[in-house]
Amino acid sequence: MSETIDRALAQWSKGVSSEVQFWRTWLATRGANWAWEYEDRLNPDCRLDGRLDAALAGVDGVARVLDVGAGPLTAVGKMRRGAPIDLVASDPLARVYEALLAEANLAPPVRTTFALAEDLSVFFDHSSFDAVHCRNALDHSFDPMKGVLEMLRVVRPGRAVVLIHRQNEAESENYTGFHQYNFSMNAGRFTIWNKSETWDVAEQIPIRVQIECETAHGMINVRITKQEEFTDSDDRSRHRLRLRAMLTAMFDHIIDRETAGVPAQALPD
Repeated sequence: MSETIDRALAQWSKGVSSEVQFWRTWLATRGANWAWEYEDRLNPDCRLDGRLDAALAGVDGVARVLDVGAGPLTAVGKMRRGAPIDLVASDPLARVYEALLAEANLAPPVRTTFALAEDLSVFFDHSSFDAVHCRNALDHSFDPMKGVLEMLRVVRPGRAVVLIHRQNEAESENYTGFHQYNFSMNAGRFTIWNKSETWDVAEQIPIRVQIECETAHGMINVRITKQEEFTDSDDRSRHRLRLRAMLTAMFDHIIDRETAGVPAQALPD
């Protein structure tokens, strides 16, 4: 498994600099062509997105929501029914985004914390959110199918994961930067794919779920409702195996990068 993760991380890491530059420019230009979104992201009274609000139907009191791949400023609204929600924003580049916000002299209404989409249940408890949201970010991850499963782990049974993404963005961006996976609807089924692999998402989920999928204006909107708990939700050994594979892959990648110019005979066996 570490070899697979190593390849994915190596490819993902190539997109970090372009992603950072995008957000630096976006912040410096106050959203550039998306000035209205810039204002909404900074507005602590911005209302919750309608699709996410619909996914929270039946939740009374303060709703707890996780925004995955939130960037430096979460795009999720902060108010529902006139009251604040309990919003958690996460992103693997959180530390970099803190520096970009300081550079732009901005204080976000909700600070982004570090967490990997592929390992959310390491950072957050199982079944601890009323909704999980991800917009134009999961297709930038190094293992989006694993990310879907982890989002389902941390959302409560009976509640939903909401995914809002551009269709087939890797194809349109020619597989540059973070654009390595496509999201599409194939014969009415939510599908994740690239040049080397294809996942029918429903077939990869080991618990009962309901998947609703629609496309409009170049976007694919998916709602996955969790209908039961994972049978291994209390088994922490899978985290040890995952962490071992991740650390091995990360350090192999670092060593390969740093020793690229070292003659083979100078390296230890």
